Parts: sequence; C-alpha cells; structure tokens
Amino acid sequence: MAAALLRLQPKPFLLPRPLALLYPTTILPASFPWRTALQLGAPGWSLPPLWAKEGAQGNAKKENSETHLDSKTIKIMTYNVWSRGILQGLRMYALGDLIQRHNPDLVCLQEVTPDIQNYLKRSCASWQEYECVSPDEEDVERHRYYCLLMSKMPVNSSELIYWTKPKGGRGLYTVYVTIGGGKNLVLATTHLEGRVVRYFKPGRIHSKRTKKQRKEERLRKNEKRRAQAEACRRLLPAHPNVILCGDMNWDDRVDGSFPLLDGFIDPWIVLKPGENGYTYDTEANAMLAAIAEHNLVKRQLQGRLDRFFCKLEDFKIENIEIIGKEAIALDKHLIIHETPLLPSDHFGLVLTITLRSNGSANSN
Repeated sequence: MAAALLRLQPKPFLLPRPLALLYPTTILPASFPWRTALQLGAPGWSLPPLWAKEGAQGNAKKENSETHLDSKTIKIMTYNVWSRGILQGLRMYALGDLIQRHNPDLVCLQEVTPDIQNYLKRSCASWQEYECVSPDEEDVERHRYYCLLMSKMPVNSSELIYWTKPKGGRGLYTVYVTIGGGKNLVLATTHLEGRVVRYFKPGRIHSKRTKKQRKEERLRKNEKRRAQAEACRRLLPAHPNVILCGDMNWDDRVDGSFPLLDGFIDPWIVLKPGENGYTYDTEANAMLAAIAEHNLVKRQLQGRLDRFFCKLEDFKIENIEIIGKEAIALDKHLIIHETPLLPSDHFGLVLTITLRSNGSANSN
C-alpha cells in the first residue's frame, strides 16, 4: 500500500532547460503552479534577500533619505527597464528596491509600459513621493512603450515631443524643476533609435533578411538615430542648468561623437575616463548573454548605450555609477533554474550633483 501511495506522489516539475524562465511564460505548461505568481508578482510570497551576493550592492542598507533630499545634493537615475513581458513582476520588484536604496530625487525610465508602471506602483514604497510625467492615457494606448519621468522636486512645467507619431513613445521628455535654494534645473530624457542585431534563430525576422537588406536597415537606423540626437541638441532649452540622459543607443565608433551644444560634458568621461562604462554587456549581464545565446547571436554585445550629458552652472558633478548589475536571488524551492535574472537587459546609471556655494560657472 505504501509503495502504491509513493507512486501516486506528483513528481517535481523540472524546466526543460535553464533558459526557459527567461522567455514568455506561455512556454510553460498550464499546470505550472507558480506561472501567475511569477508573471504578476502576486502578493502572498516574498523574495528576501532580493540580491544574490551577500554583501553586494543589493544588501547595502538604504541610504539616509535626508542625505539626498537636502538643498545641496541631488541624485538622478536613468534606466532602460526592458519592456518585454518576461518575469516583469520580479524584475520591477527589483527595480523598486533599487529606487528605494539609491533614493534618487529624479528618475528617468525608458521602455515603460502601463503594466510596468503599475508594477512599480506596487513594488516601490516611495512611489507616492514622486510626481510622474508620462504620456496621457490616450497616447499610452497607441505606444508600444514610452518614457517616464519621476521627480521628488516641484515640477514647474513639462514637455513631451515624440520622434514619430502615432506609433512610438520615443521622444524627448523634459521637466523644469525647482531645487532647494531657489535654483532651477532642466532634466530631459530620451530613447533614441535602436541598433540592428543579427539573429540567427529560425523564425526571427532578422534571420530571413539578406546581407544587403540588413545593411540598408542598419544605415537607416543610424541615420535616424543621428537625426534624433541633432533634434535633442536643437530642442534643449538655453538654460544655465540642463541634464540630458537616457538610452542613446550610441556607438562612438559608428555614430561619431554625440552632437551637443557648447558647454555640455559627458560625466562618465570626466569622472571615469579609464573605465568602459558599458550598460549593455553580454559579458557582465548573464541574463543578456543567455538571451543572445538563445537567439544565436554570434558576437559579443557591449556598449555604453545609456548616458548622461550635463551643462551645469549652479551645480557640480560629484559621482556617476552603474547600478543593477547583481542578479536577483530567487527562492530555490520556488524556481528551479540556473540562468540569473536581472532587473533589465540594460544596467542603470545614477548621477550625483551638488549645489555650488562659490558661484563658479564650471560644469565639472
């Protein structure tokens, strides 16, 4: 009898391959018990500790909120959050945790969808502290994804200019905010035209195109991206304090130097000239590497796609850092897989600036 009962016990479900959970949950069988919880980040279960490496960035205590909310120190975060609906609940839980711990005063997100925005509302405890600027509901329904600006500072005005209508949510999103001490700051974020990556996986659209077609598409995208960068230069206001950030999809080897008005600097080049600053990197991002391998991408993907550009008369640039490089720690009893899960296929950036006290007009 006991032997018969043992035979009736359900066998543990094992994923057919470690990469499975990196792809849409429709590939999982309908009987998979955690399918809904994984996709929606449903309440009723927790993931502490969130980050895999003990003592890593994710285990650091939340910084004192007063440090970056005073009138002298400002933190700005930019992050392409990856619009794909792949474990969005878990990934946005991690992003909300990053926002909590770095405590930025201003946040610029790219590839946001309504679902992603709703996940962040639930996962980020400080969400209510931010004023959000995004397309209106009618525009959101037309866009595949869009940018989202979040500010703890009073927003005096905002402006959204789309690169294409009515299809895409890419464009130049600008807010005018007041900093402590009566100083004003213009913050703009954008998501420029993407790059062409050749996929060899059967069924992918790029795998069916000829070499000539891929070259023509690459040239079109490069031209479009440069035109959008030029538009940023024209549209940025003539103001003493301006910051432009976002996913530029820029490769200096192909696109040349980023076109900026006089007085703008690239904080990464100024503060960390000896470091590559890659925010899109199959070598450092194991999740991105797994996706590239799954699609049979035959080359390493590395680039400083996400950037800040600044012209600051009343502020001094103090620091810039890459964030979101640690894998999310998943409960081994909940998920059986080996491929790390990260908040996004991109890494994020956090820029720290301080209010000048000597009235100097230099920007670094």
